[in-house]
Amino acid sequence: MQAADNLSLQVGTYSGAPDQDTGLRFDLSGNNGMLTFAEVGYQVNPGTNNPGLGGSYKLGGYYHTSYYPDSYDSIFYASGLTPELDKHHGNYAGYILAEQQLYLENGKADPARKGLVGFFRGLMAPSDRNLTDLELDGGLLYRGLIWDFPYGLMPTNGVGGFRDFLPSS
Repeated sequence: MQAADNLSLQVGTYSGAPDQDTGLRFDLSGNNGMLTFAEVGYQVNPGTNNPGLGGSYKLGGYYHTSYYPDSYDSIFYASGLTPELDKHHGNYAGYILAEQQLYLENGKADPARKGLVGFFRGLMAPSDRNLTDLELDGGLLYRGLIWDFPYGLMPTNGVGGFRDFLPSS
């Protein structure tokens, strides 16, 4: 849904265990759980008529209604040290995405958009049912840095980094 020229909202609900044969069965019963995503986005200076550099910022998350084994107990269960797995109802995460133009060589009217873009992504999830509970990454991309190709064939060169934080206990 496009709420305004620079604001968007996306929501989707899917089967928690999609059909493995065809992928076309959408069972939203309580047996397999349901997976729901939601995201709100905001664009800064969209289009070529707005002055200033463009950017995109998004905030979102998901929730799955099924049961998930405890991530700590799974290790002991797999090695035979515990007879049962503790299970948690539902799994969820939240994320933030940011992408901002930092420099454009020829202005916004250039269809190739040669220039520098910075990006950042962060995700948080509960540590008792996920392998990582915090992920951060970001970097810089430069479109058209090395060669001057026609629009559509422009190579993008970049550098980035990431950090996964494992649960502490």
